[in-house]
Amino acid sequence: MGSIRRLAVADVDNTLARGYYIWKFAKYLAEKDYFRPESIKEMLDISHEYMDEGASRMDYETFARRWVQLFGRGIKGIERRRIEGLGKQYVSSHGGEIFGGAGELIAFLNGEGFTTLALSASPADIVLPFAEAVGIRKTLATTYRADGRGVYTGKVGRTNVVGTKADALGKFMTQRHLDRKILKESAGFGDSPHDVSFLSIVGYPYAINPDDELRRVAEANGWDITDSPSGALKLVKARLAQDKT
Repeated sequence: MGSIRRLAVADVDNTLARGYYIWKFAKYLAEKDYFRPESIKEMLDISHEYMDEGASRMDYETFARRWVQLFGRGIKGIERRRIEGLGKQYVSSHGGEIFGGAGELIAFLNGEGFTTLALSASPADIVLPFAEAVGIRKTLATTYRADGRGVYTGKVGRTNVVGTKADALGKFMTQRHLDRKILKESAGFGDSPHDVSFLSIVGYPYAINPDDELRRVAEANGWDITDSPSGALKLVKARLAQDKT
């Protein structure tokens, strides 16, 4: 089973950091002429379509899948090392987007023997430097294919979180030969219905700054609810202290 005894799985966007990194990073790259303008327009159009409250509103997984695909098209023809470097630059210059208390929460979980894992559909080029900034030790995010020269082809890679996050987490565990039993001792943190699938299978689920739909699910299941990573830290400390008595 390896050295991982229990996991602390965290969504990133609007859970530990403000907004959607995939969108913010796409705009940042476009401003520097490293992202196709037509892909920005298409991403914006899809966003408007998703936000439409009409009967034909698309589901979140379809929305996320299309955004992930469009991001890939946007960076087609750009060197991977260039995008990776700009990802580090973005996180370094936009630290204010990381919610207060996020680093403290992750540091506490690491210290308590949890293996922290960022689980996000956003590009690994931005999720990896974010994870490094807050101290998260493992990441599971969307990768994109590059050719032999290290240039992005526009295609989504084999590692991605499009679909249910529980499925992505399951693959992560299978690849590392982890026993599913550790999930009973694991924690999860999310803010939206897209996080329900993995929050439902961990022993310590926390809804951080949840939207209305996740709040209803959390209340129905008796999950802890808080408005910030700092609040989650207090809840986790109380829960672990209770378990030790």
